[in-house]
Amino acid sequence: MKTSVAGIWAALAASACCIGPVLFSLIGAGTLSAAAVRLEPYRPWLLG
Repeated sequence: MKTSVAGIWAALAASACCIGPVLFSLIGAGTLSAAAVRLEPYRPWLLG
């Protein structure tokens, strides 16, 4: 029982280095698109 739980935790820890950056980039892309929608009315002023 202990070895299977330890194996699951080891697998999660090993995959965190690959899943973490993907998750953070998706959160960043969502935040960027939300900011772009919110700032759209000010686009002509910001371009100037």
